[in-house]
Amino acid sequence: MIYIFSDGYTDQFGGKDGRKFLPTNFKNLLLENHLKPLQEQKQIIEDKFESWRGEFKQLDDILIIGFKVAFEKTYEKSKETFDWEGKVILVAEDDEANFMVLERALAKTKATLIRAENGKEAVKIFKSTPGIDVILMDIRMPLMDGIEATQEIKEIDFKVPIIVQTAFNMSNEKEKSFKAGCDDYISKPINLKELMATISKYID
Repeated sequence: MIYIFSDGYTDQFGGKDGRKFLPTNFKNLLLENHLKPLQEQKQIIEDKFESWRGEFKQLDDILIIGFKVAFEKTYEKSKETFDWEGKVILVAEDDEANFMVLERALAKTKATLIRAENGKEAVKIFKSTPGIDVILMDIRMPLMDGIEATQEIKEIDFKVPIIVQTAFNMSNEKEKSFKAGCDDYISKPINLKELMATISKYID
């Protein structure tokens, strides 16, 4: 998380003694909440300000900008072949065309693929199939979406790696997925090199 802000928040008088909020308190407020979804952080910061200000007049304009940089989203570009013979990948994907793309991409790895057409089926298959090494979980599926399926599977076995597939611009889906317990994500449309390298982190 990176934050940029003016001094309007930290210079605001308030509290029971009518003192400034101060940079240290603002820093602690950010540190306490930086892992929460951005919309929730915004609400917490606004509520804290109003609570602190109380009956005091707002002294200055306030600007706070927060954004995430996904430094962890790096992957091997040089590795071209993967040998996952004996590994089992559960693919929860309701769209036939999308599954065929994944099936073709993973064919050369010799991994065994099991398909679930919705989240409910993914949970059922996971319960009845021992030895699943990694799960590719689409978010938007009928009957049960990928977020709910992720939660249920993680309750059964929190160690199994779950990689969610999210729409490129749906950052709120990513946040919900991580909150549900997923280990990683790939954006749609899927970059096959990123897909292979992301799976490799958990299966090799």
